[in-house]
Amino acid sequence: IYGLGAVDEAVLRFFDPATKKYVDKTFSEQLEISNLTGNISEMNGKVYLHLHITLGRSDYTALAGHLLTAVLNGAGDFVIEKFDGKADRYHDENLGLNLYRCELEGIIKNKEAVLGDLFILLLIRSSNVSAFLSPL
Repeated sequence: IYGLGAVDEAVLRFFDPATKKYVDKTFSEQLEISNLTGNISEMNGKVYLHLHITLGRSDYTALAGHLLTAVLNGAGDFVIEKFDGKADRYHDENLGLNLYRCELEGIIKNKEAVLGDLFILLLIRSSNVSAFLSPL
């Protein structure tokens, strides 16, 4: 998912690795969405949104973080692209993060991989093309 637009309220989150918790902060002002990028997966059978956002203020400074909620005020243009395969998440207690557990047809022999923070998953839109990269 990606998009742009305007909001008059947004709740952003920032992950603190020391506490393994997110810190939320509400911004109640007119803000321009200069970029919204993320993905939609599932966790425990429910829709799971993982969205990052950059918001511009009227003084031309920017805010950025994980988007928890927002209230649109004006336009909102969003594009959702669908990819083949299934991407579920699970909670990793060691990291304190929700990570991917993916099943990708024809890529991995046992069709399942667990992706940690140093793995990158590329789902390339094409007939039967998906790529799985090793740790950086």
